Amino acid sequence: MSEAEEEIIDVIVVGAGISGLYAAYRLQQKSPELKILVLEAKDRVGGRTLTVDLQTSLNENESETDRFDLGGQWVTDTQVNITALLQELQLHTYDQYHTGKSIAELHRRVRQYSLSLPYISLLSFLESIYNILQLESLAANVPTWNPMMARNADYLDRHTLAHLMKPWICNSANPLMTAAVRTVFGCEPEQVNALFALTYAQAGGGFMRLTLTDPGCAQEKKIKGGSQQVSQLLVEKIGKDKVLLETPVQKIVQNDDGIVIITTTQNQTFQCRKLILAIPPSQIIPIQFEPMLPGYKREMLKHMPIGSYLKFIFTFDKAFWREDGLSGEVISDGSFSPLGQSIGPMTYLIDGTTSNGTPALLGFIGGRCASVWTSVTREERRKGLLECLSRYFGGHKISTHLIDYAEKDWNLEPYSGGCPCHNATTGTMKDFVDGLRKPYKNIHFAGTETASQWMGYMDGAVDAGRRAASEILVSFRQDEQLKDDDIDQYTFENQNRKYQNCRVPRSNFYYAIPIIIVTIAALTKVFYPNIFQLNKKMTSIFARQLWTNFGSTSFLRPTIQFQPSVRTKMARRLNRHRVPTHAKPTDSWAQKKAVARIVEPELAYDDEFAKRKPIDKVWLTKEYPIRSWPLETVLQWHREMMQPKMLNSLDSFVWARLKLDMTTAKKTKFIETIKGLVTFPHYFEDRPRKNVVLFCRLPEHMKAAEKHGAYMFGYTEVIKQFERGDMTDTNYEYVLCAPDVYADILHLRKKISKDKFPNPQYGSLHPNVDQMLEKFIRGKEYQSAKYEEARGIVDLRFGIINMSDEQLAENFQALVEQLSTHSQTKVGPFVTGCSVYCPPSTEEFRVDVTPFLPSEEDVLEKKELDKQVMDDLIKKSAPEIGDDLLKTLPSIK
Repeated sequence: MSEAEEEIIDVIVVGAGISGLYAAYRLQQKSPELKILVLEAKDRVGGRTLTVDLQTSLNENESETDRFDLGGQWVTDTQVNITALLQELQLHTYDQYHTGKSIAELHRRVRQYSLSLPYISLLSFLESIYNILQLESLAANVPTWNPMMARNADYLDRHTLAHLMKPWICNSANPLMTAAVRTVFGCEPEQVNALFALTYAQAGGGFMRLTLTDPGCAQEKKIKGGSQQVSQLLVEKIGKDKVLLETPVQKIVQNDDGIVIITTTQNQTFQCRKLILAIPPSQIIPIQFEPMLPGYKREMLKHMPIGSYLKFIFTFDKAFWREDGLSGEVISDGSFSPLGQSIGPMTYLIDGTTSNGTPALLGFIGGRCASVWTSVTREERRKGLLECLSRYFGGHKISTHLIDYAEKDWNLEPYSGGCPCHNATTGTMKDFVDGLRKPYKNIHFAGTETASQWMGYMDGAVDAGRRAASEILVSFRQDEQLKDDDIDQYTFENQNRKYQNCRVPRSNFYYAIPIIIVTIAALTKVFYPNIFQLNKKMTSIFARQLWTNFGSTSFLRPTIQFQPSVRTKMARRLNRHRVPTHAKPTDSWAQKKAVARIVEPELAYDDEFAKRKPIDKVWLTKEYPIRSWPLETVLQWHREMMQPKMLNSLDSFVWARLKLDMTTAKKTKFIETIKGLVTFPHYFEDRPRKNVVLFCRLPEHMKAAEKHGAYMFGYTEVIKQFERGDMTDTNYEYVLCAPDVYADILHLRKKISKDKFPNPQYGSLHPNVDQMLEKFIRGKEYQSAKYEEARGIVDLRFGIINMSDEQLAENFQALVEQLSTHSQTKVGPFVTGCSVYCPPSTEEFRVDVTPFLPSEEDVLEKKELDKQVMDDLIKKSAPEIGDDLLKTLPSIK
């Protein structure tokens, strides 16, 4: 052991995030004579804050960059701790841009809104307001220091947030609340403890403050130059020689003489009198303790999983969304799922323009969306996110102005394991205070999860660091020293004593809630006089439920009194008038029914009457014919909506949503999914050019590759680059091969992934090299998703709205013909229906697809031709190898 390692240090801080560094900084400020050392397992400081440089220019010769945050970044004036620290470190802030309309993607529909909440329909809007106010009311009565002092704490602790919201919310508003929970907590509403969620919200001032960008809310301001500067400047004030990086702690031993011995994974040992653990709760569990931590701490730490989170940034050369009157803010429930995934990647998006004016959009993938999309490649995530951005802002604008892309998968971050915070599971809040905050002998606990205000944020990290430092300063104080209120008030014992029997007072805002609801209803009646005539029974029940729940029982003196949902009440009313199952012929009800049957005999269902064309345009539901329109008519309607006087978006993409028959010749077997490339006769730019590698040696093939703009092409030199490992899957999207060199690249099968290795079945090995290059460079990718066992759906752009009708019709024809080649049954067409839509418009029209369907003979003839080309190719490409080996190549079936 070295002399430095055997020296007894006064205080060792484990964790060089904001909380740990601020604790060390405060100790040094208040008691400069203390010997302090900070141990950090990562190769950097900052914890869950991370600032990186991204390219800001399309010119590759110019190295223009700007600083962007891939971790925590927002602050607000109501966060007094971090605000005071920023002023002390002389760091400046700037406002988050939020001028203009926002976008909501819910139930696969893209809508713009100007209010604080998305307006889908009147009922869903009122449901959302009602749900938020109920949550705010319950959260206002939860003491953040000791949540178990709240009313009905035991009930809330036993249930999840989803269970808590279930009686208040129906299907129309549920996606919005789910998206908000994914953004704030990084998990699903079914995964987070209801009492913990209320505590977390109350620590930040309420649920609305956590989700908005208004003054006083969590996303109000950003730090110029990035938030990681906070940790870096604290290191300079503490002293770089006192911060050791790449020093993971493996074991902590507390001796009877009051000395704490710390052993690292490199077998280094350190001795100290006091220890601060300022690391995430999930990272405390792997450390060995002697003696072991108390049972209440171990149980609390084991039941606090961290959220699942990814953060991404797109930089542009122009903030085009601002010119269109948009704020750049998007909230999504993940209902649009590109690339055939079960859920979409988008959770939340916001304007990420820096203080230097570099345009950017940054966003998050959280909860279940992150669980699904963290398993795909970086390039696939980028593609999926670009598909989403194209729906919101127009694909032509995205592809024209895009510069760079960066992402941070916090689930894979060493010694973090996720983001943005740890969430308690059900039944664990009884140990919340002691399990996270209470010191154990000479070990003190910090970290943003242990804070009592703004937990999960940088402000909470400062608050927790100050508390841990105050506890140590008090323990080192001599008996003759006077108390210092600036230190003593923040210790665990004083705060626990102060808030032991404290209940949070109610804000006067909640007494005005019934008046707000009545005002909304009155304004709605003025501007929408017929809205309540649509469903009088539903409106009356909903209004009665609002009045009951906003009365003195629920809001003025909050208790958990769950009212039956609107649909449940309606079902009960309908059941009153149904036939009782136990009725007897002697009952008066049965006698009256018998008389009614004699007087008014029941009418038989008349097919001819039902299928008639009614004069009054009133149809029976099951007989109403769904009308399909010609493609030209639908395109004209969309152009009218995109005119400058309407949505002013004549460069928007036209999307086709095609329904597919996934049946096969066998009744019990269905096609799982289809995917491929379609080459449109009239090309349009909707994404950056794809990187394609071509193995070839003939001059005409190289000339074709140069003409189409292949990323790399050639023979010997290209093969050598793959052999050396210079080329990886991240450098290219497709690998193509001319037949005459196929035998020479077979040894690269271990260097190229299975799905990218040249394959005649997918068209990446073809005798017509010019056609193959055009298909893979200019072709558009498609992949189906299932909505029923025997039904699939494909969403794909087939043009821009300002293209001519003839061009769009030919592109649509090519799309339908390409999809029809996947048919595996001879009965009926493979494409059964189609609708066309053009975001940002929410209108969607059904198109008559019959004129575009190829005949069954044409489909079979094309399949036979493709099969013949493939067979000839296999025989000619490498005759000396043999068919048996060729059929064992990747993806050959």
